[in-house]
This record gives sequence, C-alpha cells and structure tokens, in this order.
Amino acid sequence: MVTLVATQEELDAAIESGVEGIVIDSPPTVWLELRGSSRVQARGHSRVASYGYSRVEAWGHSHVVAWELSYVVAWELSYVEAWDWTRVVACGYSHVVA
Repeated sequence: MVTLVATQEELDAAIESGVEGIVIDSPPTVWLELRGSSRVQARGHSRVASYGYSRVEAWGHSHVVAWELSYVVAWELSYVEAWDWTRVVACGYSHVVA
C-alpha cells in the first residue's frame, strides 16, 4: 500500500504511524525533512532534506539534499547533494554533487 504525502505534517504522521510505501509528491517550492531511519520515495518536483539513517529514492525532477548516514538512489532527472557519510547510487540522467 502506498501512502502519498505532500506536506511535512503528512510525512511526520505517516512515519510515526509506521506505514510502509511513503511517497512524497509535493510542490517544488516546499522542502520536507526526513530524519532517523525512515524510507521514502520522492517523485515529481519534490524537495527532500534527509538526515540520519534515512533512505530516499529520488524520481523525476526531485531534489534531495542528504547528510549524515543517508542513502539515496537517484533515477531519471533527479538532483542529489550528498554530504558527510551519505551514499548515492545514480541512474539515468541524475545529477550528483558530493
């Protein structure tokens, strides 16, 4: 089952309730923060800041900035900025700044 979120409040509630299959599809002007050992997909033009042991799959034109021990898989035309001990796997036409 997929849980679609577009706001920080929806993301936090989905993580807190322990649902799997969280998909972020938010407007390009909105940044969402992902902390801890959470796992999400970012689609469309979503913007995600990832911290801790979180894992993000970036699709479409999404933009992910990852710190600490995050893990990012970038697909299609996604853009990833990786800091600290972040691990990134880039596929397609993804752009990574490490």
